[in-house]
Amino acid sequence: MRLRWIPGIRKPKIILRKPKLQLPSEIPTGLLLQITIIFIFTIYVGLLFDIVKEPLPLGSQYGVPVLIYESLDSQFIIEGIVAGMLMFVGFIGFVVIFYSTRYFYEPTYARTLLLIGVIAVIAAYFGLLYMMIPKLPQG
Repeated sequence: MRLRWIPGIRKPKIILRKPKLQLPSEIPTGLLLQITIIFIFTIYVGLLFDIVKEPLPLGSQYGVPVLIYESLDSQFIIEGIVAGMLMFVGFIGFVVIFYSTRYFYEPTYARTLLLIGVIAVIAAYFGLLYMMIPKLPQG
C-alpha cells in the first residue's frame, strides 16, 4: 500500500536511529573538583548545624537587625553563610597566590596576582576576626 503525499513537496528521506548513551570511563576532573568545593563550602557554612539546631535566619535587637549571634555555641543562618563566603574568599586568595608562581618570568603580572591574593587572604582573615570578636567572652 502506497501512502499519498502532498503534491509539490518532496518527502524527506530520514532514517531515525536509536541513540547510544554511554557512561564516561572516568569522572571528569573539573566536575569532581566542583563537587568537592561545594561539599566543603556546605560544611564550612554549618549546614549540618543549621539542620539540627534550626536557628533563626537573622536576629533583631530593639528592632535593628543583628548579623552575629553573641554566643560561641550558636549562630544565625546568615552568619554561617557570611563566614563561609569569607573562608571561600581566603581560599581563592591562596589559589591566586599559587597561580602567581607560574608567571615567574612575567614579574609585573606575577606581582599583580600576588598582591590580589594577599589582599584577599588578609581581607578574609580580618573579616572572620571581626565576626569572632563579639562571640568571645569579655574579660
